[in-house]
Amino acid sequence: MQQLCHKGAIKRGDKVFFNAGSLLWDYPDLSDSSVVGDILWHRLHPYFDQQEIKEGYRFKPYARIQSRGGSSFLRSQYESETETCDDSTLGDDESVTSESLFTKLLVSDRKRRSLCEIDFAFEELPPGVTCSTIQEYKEHHQLSLGLYVQEFAIDEVAISLLVRYVNTLGREVFDLGLSWGGINGLTVKGIQPGRFTATEGFWNQRYVGMSWRRDLKPGSAV
Repeated sequence: MQQLCHKGAIKRGDKVFFNAGSLLWDYPDLSDSSVVGDILWHRLHPYFDQQEIKEGYRFKPYARIQSRGGSSFLRSQYESETETCDDSTLGDDESVTSESLFTKLLVSDRKRRSLCEIDFAFEELPPGVTCSTIQEYKEHHQLSLGLYVQEFAIDEVAISLLVRYVNTLGREVFDLGLSWGGINGLTVKGIQPGRFTATEGFWNQRYVGMSWRRDLKPGSAV
């Protein structure tokens, strides 16, 4: 989306849908030896921990949303006081693991909060480094944005994070919502990360997309 905006392929006022998995995954910097070493270690290590992969989910810096109140954190701000957040949407009532993992991916300044009030975990940027955001492009080009996932390639923790992310501040940025496919949501409980298979919903589209360029800003030259 970023590149198409700069090339003029996306026009002011367009409607744009893109894969929500790109908010959790970006092309690794293969020029960084530590990044390559980390990839090889995870792929070739005798013990592969699926839970560790899920606990490692972090939203990318370009997914940050600046609320109208000036906070850069993702907080649930519902328009009606009658609306509530149901923690049971995180998964099946019989499963405690998914909710526990989800909670670990949230950052709170209190010991106990409703999941609706907790901030999401983001990938940290190096000191002094800034990154443009999807929200900035939406506002600059006056876009309508929507998300979708490859529902056969997403686990229960990833979909819980994405659904909560869209439902909290999605009304401001992702006004077209999150599109879910035709299979029952409970099937994601059987989808797990593998050594060579990521399950954040991006699937093979990761190989044809383009990485987000932190140095680019809306309206700047490529």
